[in-house]
Amino acid sequence: MMRRQRLFALIDACDLEIVPAFLHALGEERAVSLYKGRHNDEDWAIGAYLAAVDALVLDWIGAELPADSWGCSWRAGARSRNS
Repeated sequence: MMRRQRLFALIDACDLEIVPAFLHALGEERAVSLYKGRHNDEDWAIGAYLAAVDALVLDWIGAELPADSWGCSWRAGARSRNS
């Protein structure tokens, strides 16, 4: 039986205005801010985001974000090494 795997990324905005702009443009089905409640406009530039990763998002991460500090990624639906 084949398990479907999806790649996700936890992205730190790194105080880069392009991060919230790009992720908000993807829509809430593909990317969400992890801040809840009321925020100042400045909060969006330093916040964390959760995004479903496809080719577009992966290419954007590689082209636009700092290689050493943008966030992390993981595969959902993958079997652990122990299972």
